[in-house]
Amino acid sequence: MIPKKDQKENKRVLSKISMEKPHYEVVYRIRTAPGDIKWVKEEGTGVFSNSGELIALDGFLVDITQQKSAELELREENLRLKSSIRDRHGGTRGWFGPSVNLSNEWQSSRSPTPTSPAEKTFRQVA
Repeated sequence: MIPKKDQKENKRVLSKISMEKPHYEVVYRIRTAPGDIKWVKEEGTGVFSNSGELIALDGFLVDITQQKSAELELREENLRLKSSIRDRHGGTRGWFGPSVNLSNEWQSSRSPTPTSPAEKTFRQVA
């Protein structure tokens, strides 16, 4: 059985199949007879009558539950790491986007301004 939330996406994808673009691909969840949730990838081609009516779908399903589980774990770990960086440095900049600012203390510790006479001389020569 396909959960209602995923049925909408399936219908949307299948409604776009045409003679000009008969190939389709959709990822969704299914509930097995014992009640387990599995992720599947369905890929196939629409079969049309001479008049252009969709009469069948010729395709296959692949169980991608392990792949989806790994993907979700990576997303969660990524969010955890971003949160840890924000907590330590008062925010982020650059790779995490412009909406969060780094703390002044952290920014000044990375300042390109030379702090010692030797460093000033080196930068002038370079």
